[in-house]
Amino acid sequence: MWLYLAVLLGLYYFLRWYRERQVVSHLRDKFVFITGCDSGFGNQLARQLDLKGLRVLAACLTEQGAEQLRNQTSDRLQTVILDVTKTESVAAATEWVKERVGDRGLWGLVNNAGICTPMAPNQWLTKQDFVKILEVNLLGVIDVTLSLLPLVRKARGRVVNVSSVMGRMAVFGGGYSMSKYGVEAFSDSLRRELSYFGVKVAVIEPGYFLTDLTQEEVYHENLQTSWDHASPEIQELYGDNFLADSMWLYLVVLVVLYYLLRWYRERQVVSHLEDKFVFITGCDSGFGNRLARQLDQRGLRVLAACLTEQGAEQLRNQTSDRLQTVILDITKTENVTATTNWVKERVGDRGLWGLVNNAGICTPTAPNEWLTKQDFVKVLDVNLLGVIDVTLSLLSLVRKARGRVVNVSSVLGRVSLSPAGYCISKYGVEAFSDSLRRELSYFGVKVAMIEPGYFVTNMTQDEGFIGYLQALWNRASPELKELYGENFPADFLKTLSLLKPRWTQNLSLVTDCMEHALTACHPRTRYSAGWDAKFIYLPMSYLPSFLVDLIVYCYYPQPAKAL
Repeated sequence: MWLYLAVLLGLYYFLRWYRERQVVSHLRDKFVFITGCDSGFGNQLARQLDLKGLRVLAACLTEQGAEQLRNQTSDRLQTVILDVTKTESVAAATEWVKERVGDRGLWGLVNNAGICTPMAPNQWLTKQDFVKILEVNLLGVIDVTLSLLPLVRKARGRVVNVSSVMGRMAVFGGGYSMSKYGVEAFSDSLRRELSYFGVKVAVIEPGYFLTDLTQEEVYHENLQTSWDHASPEIQELYGDNFLADSMWLYLVVLVVLYYLLRWYRERQVVSHLEDKFVFITGCDSGFGNRLARQLDQRGLRVLAACLTEQGAEQLRNQTSDRLQTVILDITKTENVTATTNWVKERVGDRGLWGLVNNAGICTPTAPNEWLTKQDFVKVLDVNLLGVIDVTLSLLSLVRKARGRVVNVSSVLGRVSLSPAGYCISKYGVEAFSDSLRRELSYFGVKVAMIEPGYFVTNMTQDEGFIGYLQALWNRASPELKELYGENFPADFLKTLSLLKPRWTQNLSLVTDCMEHALTACHPRTRYSAGWDAKFIYLPMSYLPSFLVDLIVYCYYPQPAKAL
């Protein structure tokens, strides 16, 4: 068996070595558009491709950067000023590219523009600090890609997205890892989608390289600014020496009899649960509603946030007088602030034992090309930025109680199997939770992630998917409708239905994990809820990308004009 495996691996790497040495012909006729060419990777790549004879269209943020690049290259290279955070700038650059490439289309799109600061412990930051990075590194990539995709498809070309090793492992706080996790999810779904049209999508995951983006002075300056803006309480908690120490990463490896120790530790339960407050978002229905009732029966003091008064009233009728409700729309910062004050009044000096970020949406879900930037923003506002806003607002109360933060992610935060914003948002939740867990461990706060498989809730009802998909199809351009064909929406819905397990999954499988994360002395870092999560999706997340792609191609519908 081992010999066969070794032979297969040897053949695989030999075949890859051979295939990767084959070069595309007629490179001198091909146009490549690169963002972020003022300096760093983008600048180097623009000069490199110009030397090889390709027709480079270089997007720079400043006129100074564009002029310097033109002085270093041939007359073939052309520059344009582009700010990827501004949709009107992206639209203007798209028209500029169309004029130059004509009927040949765009062979290459390289999404390289990015920022990495502010990078600091999450508690020092505000929601706007996260938005600043996501606007450039994630939403900018999405906006530019969606705008130029028809031109790339026409040339059957390439999309190259610059991610990072931090898109695989969130080491530091701030929005950088989160944005790169999102780029990974977007690229995975886009790669499978566009393969039917002869377009290839690649992800670049660099380690640490010294560029203008990663200058030590830039880090120090931004870190100092974040420190200066931090509250006196935070500065006292971290201490004046933290700024110097935070630039170093200490890696400690502990080898233990892991499963035996975990079995023993996970059976120890926190004492005095009846005195502890737990705040849960998204309690109108689904997991949040079930968890609120479950914890109320256990004797905890539940503070349940509902989106509607009707949902709040129904929940109060099903529970004891201990449970209290509040109306909360997590996309509105002023509502989050008001709710934070409401929670403070109720918990007093005891602090908040548990924060469960459960509220979320999963639509619109459709091929990326059918969507606009705003469709992605809609999902990210709830599933990612809402989680960040609520967490940062209530963190001081959780820290006071040395409590728990439980973030509801998804198995689709581990493996990107569907297009649109849902997977991207859950990848972001994973990154935020990983960095937050390491940060808060110093203050006795534990952070856990719940990664459910497919469960039938109000959020995942077929009617919601069908309505959104039909609306997006009606809105799609004639070109897209011709490419995908009239039967594609129905086939796409059948594909989504395949995600449903063929067995009944009780919501208690998820809420039991949440309860354990809140009540166990030693909760897990991640909980995979549902048999499909444990035995299908989680193993898939560890497979090489090409194998995951092959599995997805088996059930994903082919567009009418697929090559």
